[in-house]
Amino acid sequence: MPAKFDHRTFVRLDQGYDEHPKVMPLSDSAFRAHVESMCWASRNEGKWRIPKPLASKKWRPKVLRELVEARLFDDAGDYYEVHDYLDFNRSPEEIAAYREARGDAGTLGNHKRWHIARRRWEKDCEHCQKEGRLAIAK
Repeated sequence: MPAKFDHRTFVRLDQGYDEHPKVMPLSDSAFRAHVESMCWASRNEGKWRIPKPLASKKWRPKVLRELVEARLFDDAGDYYEVHDYLDFNRSPEEIAAYREARGDAGTLGNHKRWHIARRRWEKDCEHCQKEGRLAIAK
């Protein structure tokens, strides 16, 4: 039996991430900070730009310098960008589109189950309206 679908967003890491030439020489603190930054971005709707005040609260200046020098963080003025985050993970726009598509699919599925299968047309159902079923809606 398949596992229940998990609706959380995830961070994509290549199985060779820990052996990447930029990642391998990192200190334990910088390695952890890099993983935490990707998790933060995913939790925050794919926002790969971390405001510097937040980064300074989360990680020591030495760790931030190490990530910038390793080119895993890009210093972009008021924030740090997680380098190449969007090459492997969803952008805020992609996350919004995905959630909208899932929501649309859910309403259509409910319409088929509760209205079409039972021949019960509802005035408030957008799918019943699209199908021209309003004339026979209750």
